[in-house]
Amino acid sequence: MNAQNIDQKNFVYLDGYRGILALFVAISHSKTNNSRCELVDFIRSRHNHGLNGFFVLSAFLLTYHLIIDFKNTSKPIFFSTLKYFIKRLFRIYLVYFIVVTSISFGPKILGGPYEYSSWFDIISLKNTGSSHLWTMPIEIKYYFFIPIFSFIFARFEKYKLIILPISIFFTELDRRFNWMAKPDEIVFEKGHLLRVRFSIFFYGTIAAFTLHTIESYEKLINVIQNHRMVQILINLLSVVLIVYLVRFTHTFDHSSLTAVAMYWSIIILSMTLGHPNLLTNIFSNEFLRSCGKFSFGIYLLHPIFVQTSINLKLTKLQIDLTFSVIIKSYLASYLFFYIIEKNCMNLGNLCIKQIEKFFLSRNKIMNQEENSLPK
Repeated sequence: MNAQNIDQKNFVYLDGYRGILALFVAISHSKTNNSRCELVDFIRSRHNHGLNGFFVLSAFLLTYHLIIDFKNTSKPIFFSTLKYFIKRLFRIYLVYFIVVTSISFGPKILGGPYEYSSWFDIISLKNTGSSHLWTMPIEIKYYFFIPIFSFIFARFEKYKLIILPISIFFTELDRRFNWMAKPDEIVFEKGHLLRVRFSIFFYGTIAAFTLHTIESYEKLINVIQNHRMVQILINLLSVVLIVYLVRFTHTFDHSSLTAVAMYWSIIILSMTLGHPNLLTNIFSNEFLRSCGKFSFGIYLLHPIFVQTSINLKLTKLQIDLTFSVIIKSYLASYLFFYIIEKNCMNLGNLCIKQIEKFFLSRNKIMNQEENSLPK
C-alpha cells in the first residue's frame, strides 16, 4: 500500500473538514441580536449546514471503519462490536457526562447564554432544553444503529449492489414524504428525537456503503484514481457542490434538512475518491486539522466564551465578539482535549486491553484443555 492510500484510509483531510464545521457552528452561535456583520449573519443563516455536516461525517467514518473491522476474519464480530461501544462510551458519552454535570452543578457561566433541562434528562438523552447540547442525544442514539448497518453490509457483501440502492431509495422516500417523523416534531424542542433526523445520519452511512462498494472493484477504483479526466470531474463536482451548499439557504423543514445531508455525503465521497484535490488540499491545512482534532471541545465549550465576551461588552463590533469567541474556544478546547478527552480515551483503551487479555487468556486455557484430552 503506497503513502497516498494510507493517507486516504486515515482520511486526515477530513479532520480539516470537521474543523471548519466546528468553526462554522461557533461563529453562528456568536451572533448577537444587533449584529451588523454580514459574514457572521450569513453563516448564522446557514448554521444547520455545519450541524448536518457533523452528523454525516460521524456516520460515514464510524460505518466505514466498522465495516473494515467486521470484514477482518481474525477478529470475532462480537469483540469488534464491544470495542466499538467501549470507544464511543469513553470518547463521547463520558466527556458529555462530565460537561453536563459541570453545567448542571457548577457555576452558571459554564452553561453560557442557554437554558438547560434537568441533569437527569440531559444525561439520559432526553430533551436538553434550549441549548447547543440538543445534537448529542441523537448522535449517541445513532451509534447503536451503526453496528447493525455495518454488520448487514459486511455479512451480505455479495448483495451490496442490492443493499446500496435499497438504502438510497429508503432515504429518498423519507426525504420526500417524511414518513419517519410527524410534521409537528420538526421543531427545536424535539431535537432529541432521532427519527426526525435519522435520514441525515443515514446519508453518511450510505456514503460509507458506496465507498466500500467502489473499492471492491479494482478496475473501477484504478480508473477513478488514475484517469486524469475522471479526477478533474470529481474535483469540479466537489467544488460546485460545496459552493452551492454554502449559498443554499434552506427552510427548517425535513426535506431541506435532509437535502443538505445528501449534498454533504456526496462532497465527502467526492473528496475520498478524488484525493488529492482542491478541497482535500484546503482541508489538509494544519490549523483546520487542529480545529478538527479539538472540535468536540470547541462545540461543547464555545457558549462559555459567547457569554464571557458579552459580559465584557465586546458587542460594539460583532467581528470583535466572534473573533474573541473563536480564539478562546480554540485555546480552551486544546486544554480540554489533553486534560479531559485524552484521559477518557486512555481509560477506554485500557478497558479494551483488559478485555483483550481476558479473551486471550481464556482461549489459551481452552486450547490447553483441548490438547490435554486423550486422542
